[in-house]
Amino acid sequence: MLSIEEGYIISGKNLYNILTSTTSSIGFKHSEETKKLISELAKNRVVSDETKAKLSKKFKGEKNPFFGKFHSLDFKNKMSKLHSGINNPLFSRVKSPSFLELQQSEKTGGKNPNAQSYKVTNINTGEFVIYPTFKEAYESVKGSKPGAYKAFKNRKVYLGTWLFSKVNN
Repeated sequence: MLSIEEGYIISGKNLYNILTSTTSSIGFKHSEETKKLISELAKNRVVSDETKAKLSKKFKGEKNPFFGKFHSLDFKNKMSKLHSGINNPLFSRVKSPSFLELQQSEKTGGKNPNAQSYKVTNINTGEFVIYPTFKEAYESVKGSKPGAYKAFKNRKVYLGTWLFSKVNN
């Protein structure tokens, strides 16, 4: 008797793999029962710290499939719209007192009395301006937050002209 189940042909006592590649399951469809079983197994899976460390090492730097790639501005805008307002997973959530205390200790935010100021220096002229928040600092040079923050953290010149630094309050 010949039957086809889960990517195999069963003929008597013989089992034949009908997948087109041994390294891929392209073209293969799991049964609903198998999908439910895989889902339940995944929900109860506990990943050890050792496994997490191995996976982290495996996908770091150039080994990461997204390494050197960037999301387009259109994609970023689309995702921003999709996750704004009521669609934001943090929408209407109340912040815990410990989180609010952590925010205070980090010295961030324009209305925070402990907010950290930032100096933006034009390396060509030596002129600088001090801004009360990092947002105002990177917006002053018409920059993007990720690019400006990366330059700030790595102490690099941003857009070939601007150097960001913290001001000791």
